[in-house]
Amino acid sequence: RPEPAEAAPGGSVHVTFSVENRGEVPIFFRADSDWQIRHVFLLADAFPELRPVIVGGVTAFRVADELAERDIPVILTRTRTPTPDRDDSYAASFRNAAILHQAGVRFAFGTDESADVRNLPEHVAIAVSHGLPAQTGYEAVTIRSAEILGLGDLMGSLEAGKRADILVTD
Repeated sequence: RPEPAEAAPGGSVHVTFSVENRGEVPIFFRADSDWQIRHVFLLADAFPELRPVIVGGVTAFRVADELAERDIPVILTRTRTPTPDRDDSYAASFRNAAILHQAGVRFAFGTDESADVRNLPEHVAIAVSHGLPAQTGYEAVTIRSAEILGLGDLMGSLEAGKRADILVTD
C-alpha cells in the first residue's frame, strides 16, 4: 500500500510502501552490482520479515559469502557476457555460478528477455565449462528455480504428485 508521496529536496519524489508480506512470498530485487546487492542487505536488515531474491547478480560472486550467510538466493541473468567492470577478469561472469555454488548460495538461471529463453541451456553450459558441476547446472534451471519461488513442492522436478509439462519426441 503506497503512502502519500513526499517531495524531497532537489525535486525528487519518495514514495513509501508498507510491507505486509511476512516472508510468505519472495520479493525480487533487480541488483547486478555488489553495491546494489549490499543495498538489498540493508533493506533486509531493516525489514527482517522480507524474503529477498536477487535478480541479475552480475557481480554476486563478490558478496557470495554474505549471500550464503543471509540465505538470499540469486537468479543469474547475464552469464554469457563479461562483467561491466574492466578490472574483473574476462571470465568473471562465466565463473559467477561456480563461485556462488562453492559458497553455498542458492541460485538459479534466468534471462532478462523472453527472446533469450531459448539460450538458457547456453547460460548453463558456459557456467559448467567454467567450474560449475553439471548436475548443479541442471538443477539450477529446474528444481532450484521452483524452490526459490517457494513452489518446489509443486513443480520443478518429475515426481509423482507434482505439476509437469513434458514433451517426448523421437
